[in-house]
Amino acid sequence: MGSFVTRQGLNIVQLGTYGTSGYINGLKAKVTVLETDVQHCLTSQESNAPALAQAQLIATFFNDGTGPAAGDTTGDILGIIELRQNKNGARTVFATVNRIPSNGAPSSTPIAFAGNPVTFNTPWSPNKPLVLQMKWDQVGGKIKFVVTDPDPATPSTETANVTYLYPGSPVVEAGPPITDFKSVRVRNTAENCVADRQRTMMDALFDNINVKRVP
Repeated sequence: MGSFVTRQGLNIVQLGTYGTSGYINGLKAKVTVLETDVQHCLTSQESNAPALAQAQLIATFFNDGTGPAAGDTTGDILGIIELRQNKNGARTVFATVNRIPSNGAPSSTPIAFAGNPVTFNTPWSPNKPLVLQMKWDQVGGKIKFVVTDPDPATPSTETANVTYLYPGSPVVEAGPPITDFKSVRVRNTAENCVADRQRTMMDALFDNINVKRVP
């Protein structure tokens, strides 16, 4: 059993210096899912990493200092906002503040604190563009996530401020991320079925990609 993960997208080069003017602290893009199909094993279903398709804006912002050695990515803190479809067909706009649990880990995991992760009320469907954005507020200790429906017939904007810095918080900002990346991408998790071959796929457009920088 288990799952197979593929990622395909665009990495944005970080030209600024951590915490100073010019450092990339946010992403924005218009995302349109053209087609998606998420299938799961008919027998012996995967539970640890079930089938999932995601069109993401994803970025590392800082490290919490828990890595045991130089160059160890343990403790890199990420922001993610995405359109996702799970194996049951449910489609949601989802945002989360995540942490890399160990050096070389294949994926990050949501940090357990109040208000994280976030499932927005804004719906999405194939061929309907939505504008996704996130911005790291270093001073305020939070990441702001926004989803906007630009359709004049159904205009809406929904915002979630995920605050990770508060008394007793499990999150500490110790310095720059070990792996500094800012990306827009499609991520597909396909289940490794014992007998019946299934698939997970998502085809998406990322338009009007913008980066936000520290002034």
